[in-house]
This record gives sequence, C-alpha cells and structure tokens, in this order.
Amino acid sequence: MIINKIAFGNNEEAYVENRLKPGFNIIYSQDNNKGKTIVIQSAMFALGNEPIFPASFSYKDYYHYINLTLDDMSNLICCRYKDDFYLKHNDSIYLLNSVSELKRCFNKIGFSFPTILKDGRERIVDPILLYQLFFVGQDENKTSNITKSGFYNKNDFMEMIYSLKGVEIGLSEGLNENDLKKELSALQSKKNIILKEQEIFNLKNESSAISSMSIDKQVLNEIKNKTKDITERIVVLSKERNRFITKYNKTKAVYDQLNSLKKRVGGAKRRCSDCGSYNIEYVSEDEGFNFDISDEVTRSDIEVTLKEKMDSYSEEIEKRTLKINELQESMQNLLDSNKKIKYADVLYYAFMVNDHRDFDKELLSIEHDIEKIHNDIVSSKKKASDVKEQKDAIKKELVEQMNTINKTIDPSSNNVLDVFTKQDTTYSGCEEAIYYLSRLYAIRKCLQHNYPIIMDHFRAGELSSKKEKIVLDLFGNLPNQIIFTVTLKDEENNKYIGINDINSIDYNSNKSNHILNSKFSDDFAKLLLELKIHM
Repeated sequence: MIINKIAFGNNEEAYVENRLKPGFNIIYSQDNNKGKTIVIQSAMFALGNEPIFPASFSYKDYYHYINLTLDDMSNLICCRYKDDFYLKHNDSIYLLNSVSELKRCFNKIGFSFPTILKDGRERIVDPILLYQLFFVGQDENKTSNITKSGFYNKNDFMEMIYSLKGVEIGLSEGLNENDLKKELSALQSKKNIILKEQEIFNLKNESSAISSMSIDKQVLNEIKNKTKDITERIVVLSKERNRFITKYNKTKAVYDQLNSLKKRVGGAKRRCSDCGSYNIEYVSEDEGFNFDISDEVTRSDIEVTLKEKMDSYSEEIEKRTLKINELQESMQNLLDSNKKIKYADVLYYAFMVNDHRDFDKELLSIEHDIEKIHNDIVSSKKKASDVKEQKDAIKKELVEQMNTINKTIDPSSNNVLDVFTKQDTTYSGCEEAIYYLSRLYAIRKCLQHNYPIIMDHFRAGELSSKKEKIVLDLFGNLPNQIIFTVTLKDEENNKYIGINDINSIDYNSNKSNHILNSKFSDDFAKLLLELKIHM
C-alpha cells in the first residue's frame, strides 16, 4: 500500500501534499508548528482513524483527502468530512456514513481488516486498533497499553496480531470447553431424570402418591431463568434490527429521490425555477458533501452504491429477524413443555398407555452422547493448547525481534522490551522513540505486512546521529513505504538530501501554526471535483 497524496481544506484555504514517493520519505523543518503533524493526522483521519488533532485545530470545518495505491495496484481515494466518507475505488464510488460502514467497504475492496473475538463475539477491528500496527503519532502514546485505550485494550491488540498470523479465532482457552461442560451437565441431569423415572415406574401403583413440590419449584426457577435469558437476547436483537431498519429507510429515501430524476415527460428536462440551471446536486444529510448528479453516469454510480447499502441492511435485518423468530419459538416450546401438571401422573399415564418404555435404549443413547462430549472436551483442550502454543510462539518472536532491533540501534541499552511495558516503566531521553521504532519494525517483520510505516517525530528525545543512521538503514531496507517526520537543528537543514535514497520533503516555507493557505484552494477543489464533490 502506497500513500500518493494527502490533502485537507475547504473552499477558503487548503494544503496539498503530493511529493510522497513509494520508498523512504522524511518530512522535515527546522522549527516546530510547521504542519508536519497535522498532515499525518489528517491522512489517518481520512482513513477512519479517531481524531487526534490538537485542540486548536477545528478539524470538523475541513475535508480530509487521501489517495492510495493498494496492494493489487488499484487506486483508492478516500475523502472524509466529519463522519461521512466518500470513496472512489477505480471506477466504483461508495457513500458511507460511519466508520463501521467504512471498514466493511475496505474489506470488500481489498484493504483488509482482521476479525477478532471481542467479548464473546467475532468483531471486525476498527481503524483505531488496526492502524497502531504501522502508525505512531506524536501525542498520547502509551507504552503500557494501546493508544486511546477504551473499547479496545492490549489483549485485543495481541488478538489482532494473532488473527493476522492465521491463528484460528473463536478458540480462546476455555471457551469451547465451558460450553461443552454445560452440555455435559445437561445430559447428566437428563440421565439422572431417566434413572429416577425408572425407579418411579418400578413403584407402579404407588405413582399417584408421588408429587414433589420441590421438583415443581426447581422447574419453575429454571423456566424463569431461561425465559429471562431469551427475552434479553430478543431485546438486543430487536434494537439492532431497528437501527438497521432506520438506516435502510434513510438510504431508500435518498435512492428513490435519485431514481426519480430519471423520469422524463417527452423531451422535457428538470430545471431550477430560481436560477434556471439544469445542474442537480445531491447533498448529504449534514450538508457536508455536495455531489453533481446532473450526468447519468455519476447518478447511476451513486444509485449502485446506495442499492448495495440497502441490500446489506436488508441482509442484516433478515439475519436478526430469523434469530428473533428462533428465540421466540424456543420460548414457546419452553412454555408449552412445562404446563402445570403432576410429574408422576404423566409418567404413570405414559406407562399405562405404552405398556412399557425402553429406558435402556434411552440411557444407551445418552451414554453415547456423554462419551462423545467427553471426547470433544479432550479435543477442545488440545485445540486450546495448540492455539495457546501458536500465540506464545508469535509473541515470543515479536518480543525477540523488538529486543534485537533495540540492541542494534543502541548496543549499550539494558532495556528488556516487551510489546507493552509495565505501568511503572518510564523511558528517558530517546528510549521511548527507540521503543516504538523497535516495535514498528518487529511488527512488520513478524506480520510481513505491506502497510506504509508512519512515525511522527521519529527522533523524539534527541536520537543521536549514530543511532539515527542505524534506524534509517534498517527501515530503508524494508519494502514498505516509510513516512517519518522530524524537526531538525539549524545546522542539520537539508541533511537527508541524497542519503539512502530518502525523499526529503521540506516544510520550512510553511507558515507557523497555520499550514493552510488560500494558494492551495484551487488545487484542492480540483481534487474534490474529480470525485464530483462540491464544497
């Protein structure tokens, strides 16, 4: 994956960075506040990352644009305004209204997002987690956890790495075993009931005297717990379904509006009664994106995108409806099978009508099922053990690689690195920069990923010239695109020109504390016009 161009702005001011190359790029200036960090933050925000801009920058007032070449050499352009995204992949366009839609669209076009087991459910990771594999920002870095920890934590980060390495998800230690043990317990209970029934039948004529209130109470409590669990699951699914129904209806309303533009009466055309223009625009819900839909090609592309979104929403609605119906049927069966009748009378009636009951056959079947589950538990333990071994081996490889790189950069270092440090660990000077450089490099070696490797302010803590040369050589030998930013001392200006095939990008001419400039407005507007976006 290669970043070709980064841009952000509005119709009054903008900035366009089109000097990036596939190899090693270093964006530099002799002073801080020249816009190096803002450019990187804008690029990541355009790709769905959470905003990490400084408080003084009103990022919601601007469009954020990035142009990439994916691994299959296809072109992807992504433009973001607030939480709306407009994507163009080759000749296809996509209108998306959330990060959740974005990551699913990315998966569809080949920008893969892995799946992990999160809180017992399989979940496609969000950009805020995935991008930490190859991106280190200047602010809010934590070595004892992930950046911006909240919904995700360091365990999720490692699960993502395991998933990318091909470890089978859904086999977390103890998860399947617990499910199997519950099933085993239910079969044991069923076996005990049948044995008890056998004992009752042996009493024959005494059956009418057998009536246990404790059994009735136990069954009642069991029914209450089961119905409560089913009801809660139905409520969650209903809420999810309602959200998708709302999204479907909104999307269909837009689709119908666009589709109505095709209708003509004879040779007549639609025209604005105020200005007389034949041009028609589609305006997004929050008026962030305006698209020229006068020509049929653009309008048809947008309709196709909207239709795909409607189909996706319909599929999600149908999935939840089917699951709700299954749970409703389970609820009904549960209630139907536990009517208030005497337990012993039912057994006695069955005995009298059927002459006898083949208890041995039932017990044999249950014993067979119990034996199968015992074997499944053994198999589950082995799978869990195999998964744990795989995970341990991957983490060991990652940690060893980190420490190797740490020693390569700083042979005198006594630090023993881990993927995450302990809460009380404090790095001094350039140690933190070396830590993140080591982790970025180790993750790339471990996963063999093709993402661009991006680090803002890579020489933080005054990385010495000797250590810096080692870092440049190490990362320069990787096939990935590298984008580092740095603030140079006065005597270091232009130091990267001609070094290790580094593409040095000078930001010295940018205005301090305000990189945006009206001179880029026309170029930025042209970039958006290619996407049929009108600011």
